[in-house]
Amino acid sequence: MYNPENKISIVDIANALGMRRKRVLEKVHKLDLDVNDGLLSVNGTLELVQTYVHSNKVSEETRQRAAGLNGQLKDGTFTKPIESKPKPYKTRRRNKKVNSARANIGKHCKQKGPGHFLVQTVNGTVQMGVNALESPQFKFVALLVAIAVQMQHSACWYGRTVSGADGNVYASYGYAFMVDLFILVVTMEGRISIAKTFAVLTFFSNILYFQFWVGFDGSVEAYTGAVSSILISGVIAYIVYAYSELFVKYRKVETKM
Repeated sequence: MYNPENKISIVDIANALGMRRKRVLEKVHKLDLDVNDGLLSVNGTLELVQTYVHSNKVSEETRQRAAGLNGQLKDGTFTKPIESKPKPYKTRRRNKKVNSARANIGKHCKQKGPGHFLVQTVNGTVQMGVNALESPQFKFVALLVAIAVQMQHSACWYGRTVSGADGNVYASYGYAFMVDLFILVVTMEGRISIAKTFAVLTFFSNILYFQFWVGFDGSVEAYTGAVSSILISGVIAYIVYAYSELFVKYRKVETKM
C-alpha cells in the first residue's frame, strides 16, 4: 500500500491506466510535476490522475481506470499492478507469423488485389511522415530555419541602426550570429525561462526592424502594414520559443524513459 510519503513509479501508473509510459511522462512534464528517477509522489500522482478523470481527450476506459486509481490512492489501497510481459515462446511465435506474412506477401497481394497493396503503402508512408514530424531532429531543423529568418532581420536592423544604409555587412551578420544563435545554447541547456525573455526581446527587435511608423500616413494601406508588421514580429518570436520548448521537453521525456 501507498501513503503520502511514498513514491510511485511512472511505470506502475502507466500500467494502471493502460497507457504508454511516454504519454504519461509527457503529461507529467506538461503539469510541471516533480519526477525523480522515474518516481512521482502520491500527491503528484493524484493531480496527474485527476486530469485524466476530467479529460474529454481520453477514452471512457481510460477515465474509468483513472477514477479507480484515484480512489485507490485516496483509500491507501493501491498496490503495484502486474506488468504483463510476453513470454519468450509467444515472441517466437509472433516472429514466425511475421516472417510467414512477409514470405507470402505476393500471395496476399494477388488475393486482395493491387488496391490493397497501394493502401498499405500509402498508410506506411503517412506513418513514416508522422514519425518524422515527432522526431527531435525535425524540431531542431525547424528551429534552425526560424533562427535563420530572424538572423536576417537582426543583421539588417543592426546595420541600419549602427552605420546607416552603408553599414558593414560582416559586422551586421556577426551581430546576428552572436545574438540569435544564443537561443540554441539556451535550448541545449534546457533554460526555458531564458528562452521566454529572449522571445520578448526578439519581438521588439522585429518591431524596430519593420519600423511601420516611419512614413505612416493614416491610410488603409498604412494600417494594414502596421498590423502585418506586428503579427509577423510576434509569430517569428513565438515560433522560435515554441520550437525551443518542444525540443527541450522532448529531450526531458526521453531522458526519463
